[in-house]
Amino acid sequence: MAFDKSVFGNRLRTLMHEGGDTIYTLAAYLNLRPSTISRYTSGMYVPKAPTLSLMAKRYGVNPAWLMGEEENKAPSSPFTSSLSVPILGDVAAGTPIWAEENYEGRVSIDEGEHIDFALRVRGDSMTGARIFSGDIVYVRRQPKVENGEIAVVLVDNEATVKRVFLHSDKVVLKPENDAYQDMVYYNGDGHDVCVLGKVIFVKGRVD
Repeated sequence: MAFDKSVFGNRLRTLMHEGGDTIYTLAAYLNLRPSTISRYTSGMYVPKAPTLSLMAKRYGVNPAWLMGEEENKAPSSPFTSSLSVPILGDVAAGTPIWAEENYEGRVSIDEGEHIDFALRVRGDSMTGARIFSGDIVYVRRQPKVENGEIAVVLVDNEATVKRVFLHSDKVVLKPENDAYQDMVYYNGDGHDVCVLGKVIFVKGRVD
């Protein structure tokens, strides 16, 4: 059998339904736009091989079966075990934004990765560190980081992602974009600055 887009779309819709996925949760897992997932399920688009492999891994099926090329649904070899962590909403790479933990869904990570949650980046202040608006940052929850490490920081109940530098009298949150200035908070100036966690890795949005 050759790759059949309509069969692929039907099988993907079935797997999403059985797995409790929406176009939004699957899009978050694959780092794609929801509209791209919608085109996959309608049979309009054919995914690239890496995307197809990730889909098959998520649902534990044979990629060739998902493509409509084989009738054997079971994978020929076991996939790496995975866990999932919540996407809790947006974090600013710019000026801080409200850090209300609005649950967006879950994303999968390999077992053994110490990741507690993920956040979607809005803004361009960290482009020098290759963190772009729309990317997802994967965060290990911890109250302290080493100087120069990238972290998610809560400033007066608003969250931002920056390089953190701790001094005896102040905290400096440094952007990676010359268009932005350092954010400096001195001890006793009335601001509540709290490290939520260290950014472990970033996944960009791709089609």
